[in-house]
Amino acid sequence: MRHQPIDNLAIATPLAAIALEYMLISVARMGRNATGAKLLAWEPPNRIVLAWRIRADWQYDPSLLTEVEVKFSEAGENATRVELEHRQLENMGAAGEAVREIFESDRGWCGILQNYVRLIEKRWAANRSAN
Repeated sequence: MRHQPIDNLAIATPLAAIALEYMLISVARMGRNATGAKLLAWEPPNRIVLAWRIRADWQYDPSLLTEVEVKFSEAGENATRVELEHRQLENMGAAGEAVREIFESDRGWCGILQNYVRLIEKRWAANRSAN
């Protein structure tokens, strides 16, 4: 997936930690092998990079390497810009383009990011009402 920004995302918690937790839990809940993601870079609060070793048929493959990078940047008061890039899909061979289409759909990273926004909005609202 090429950069998919989510603008004006209000947060009140450590975003990078929530993002990593949410991404891995989301993958596990979708019935995928969450062990297919390995942390390559952890640079809170700015960036995380995962080695993604899940084939087009959603099976773990230790010989496959694609990367998921999530960047966080300030986008104003109480707002964070989130950019997600899933790269090296060409390593999946002929299935790479079909996988890209899935990742860019509501069934892929776009859907996960939309759910993530809802989660953050709920946590933000809960924190505001608690204060």
